[in-house]
Amino acid sequence: MTMHRPLALAAAALLSLTAACGSSSTPTSPSTSPSASASTPAPATAGLTLEEGWVKATEGMGGGMAEMTGAFGILRNAGTQPLHVTGGWSPAAGRVELHETVKNASGSMQMQKAQNGFTIAPKGSFELTPGANHIMLIELTAPVKVGDTVRITLTTDAGDVALTVALVIVGKALIFGLIARAFGYGNRAPFIIGLGLAQIGEFSFVLARVGASAGSISEDVYSLILTATLATMVLSPLLSKLSGPLYSVWRRMVPQDTPLQTIQMPEESLRDHVVVAGYGRTGR
Repeated sequence: MTMHRPLALAAAALLSLTAACGSSSTPTSPSTSPSASASTPAPATAGLTLEEGWVKATEGMGGGMAEMTGAFGILRNAGTQPLHVTGGWSPAAGRVELHETVKNASGSMQMQKAQNGFTIAPKGSFELTPGANHIMLIELTAPVKVGDTVRITLTTDAGDVALTVALVIVGKALIFGLIARAFGYGNRAPFIIGLGLAQIGEFSFVLARVGASAGSISEDVYSLILTATLATMVLSPLLSKLSGPLYSVWRRMVPQDTPLQTIQMPEESLRDHVVVAGYGRTGR
């Protein structure tokens, strides 16, 4: 098994595994398989590494079994905090799921999706074996042959909140800023509107709770939504203060839409009159 350093993803670990023959009930050691290989694991994002990793080959299998396979090995957490593996993706499959084997009502063992993912203790390990916890590759793009290298990117909860908050703030600021510009507002107005509406609204608490109660989202996603919402609310006043500096940078980079005009009026004329501030749609 050869490990590769991940690309610039704050909450993912890119793993590269070698396909080997194996049984659905007993794991095959990569060291004894003529087509499997193993090496010292390289460090991965958030301290996640995989040792003795291998993927079951599907070549020659018929029916629906040829459309999916499992990945196995030992996940290790080199960090000092618990690491929660939440999912993943792979160019070799349409879907990557974390699976577990539990006893059903009839007493027999049944494989199912691990709704809460895998949690690896600090400085601990988590074993992935056939017939127990494992990574499932579903809707394979091509049969997995013995000796093939399969790349899987595992996502963890490390950095999820920060990434979500950043995407929400940047995305909403751009959307509302562009909408304001499309309605004819220029100068500083799009920056004020975009940054002022960049936070997640408090109604998201209700929607998230309904989604969690209906089973549409997991408890992890529910917690992520609540945390990200609170974070954007706290950051909202600070974001509003950025409209001035950002507009100043924009004016230096792009010609101003409507030049600001200053009218000098004599002092004697500023008596017995009314000043309308914000002479827009409401003022008119």
